[in-house]
Amino acid sequence: MTHNYNGDVKDVQIIAELNPQSIYHRLWQPYIANLGNNHLIACYGAEFRGKVDMGDICGTISEDGGASWHPSIFIFDHRNLIDNRHYGYLNPSFIKPEGTDTLWCFATRSPMYKLSGDDNELVAAYSVDGGWSWQEIPLACDFWSPLITCNAPVPIRCEGHTHYLMPVHRGPLIRGDIHADQKAFLLKSSDLLHWKIGAYTQFDDSDPVYLAEGSLVQKKDGNLTIVYRAAKYDSSSTQPTNENCAYRCDSNDGGETWSLAYPEYGCHNTWSKSWYFIENDGTEVYIYSPGEIRERPGLSWVNRPPGNEFWSKPRIFYDSNNRNSYPTLAARNDNGWYAVWDSSQDMEHRRTRICFGKFNVHE
Repeated sequence: MTHNYNGDVKDVQIIAELNPQSIYHRLWQPYIANLGNNHLIACYGAEFRGKVDMGDICGTISEDGGASWHPSIFIFDHRNLIDNRHYGYLNPSFIKPEGTDTLWCFATRSPMYKLSGDDNELVAAYSVDGGWSWQEIPLACDFWSPLITCNAPVPIRCEGHTHYLMPVHRGPLIRGDIHADQKAFLLKSSDLLHWKIGAYTQFDDSDPVYLAEGSLVQKKDGNLTIVYRAAKYDSSSTQPTNENCAYRCDSNDGGETWSLAYPEYGCHNTWSKSWYFIENDGTEVYIYSPGEIRERPGLSWVNRPPGNEFWSKPRIFYDSNNRNSYPTLAARNDNGWYAVWDSSQDMEHRRTRICFGKFNVHE
């Protein structure tokens, strides 16, 4: 379904829409993967009524480069009984390791009796038929910590070897414990099955900040950088930082150690997930929800060419007089990008649609 809008993203269409008569009350946090030959798959959460960040994980497939989309299927289904317990799921992401036919979907889950999805464990499913069918697979998580995912594992090449890092964080509503910490850290794996805690990303004690939902990128020089959604470090509430900007951490040793978090002043953030990536020519790009906290009236973007100190002035990525958040992009085969995000039909509603579009930084 197409519709009218303004912005630099092209060919926008609605690929999933909330049925108000269903057991769900919003659709949120999509992710997209490009499997090649015009085969795309997008996943998203369908949140249950009466819950916060808990639902089923659905997927929809396009076989023509995004021109049309098939009806959604379940990737993680709360009706499946696991050890005599039902679970709600959230925050899916995709990764297809280079040289394999296997597409992985990572997410987290929490028992259905809980009201919030903040107290989670890592889960995964895999598909070998392009996302048409899925099989859950048990993970060996060699740690114990509740966590929230948001982005996929990233393959990190260091000294001739490849390992995977996944940015995660602990949420503010863990077991109702207002004294629980809200730390951000990275999970590390060599095979996507066995996970350990890799390293924590820390803030300066003089500038305590809640780091969450980081976009992790390995630069051409091999060094790593994470750009985080950020808020004041206060478990009793969630408020934007005084600077209303994202925070960044850097690593020059493959993710073993990280710089203290520092503000990225050119990247607006009022506690909403953004998407950060680096073009092949070195241009940094940041796509985000503008406005005040939870306002999320559209999506905007800025860029910074190599060698520039300052970010560009904001441009409109997408605006249709509605609410929009949580953009995710996947590279196209022509140096452009496919994008998905959660949207709505007007300013009075949030997260009732999943939108898809095509984006090119240099057009």
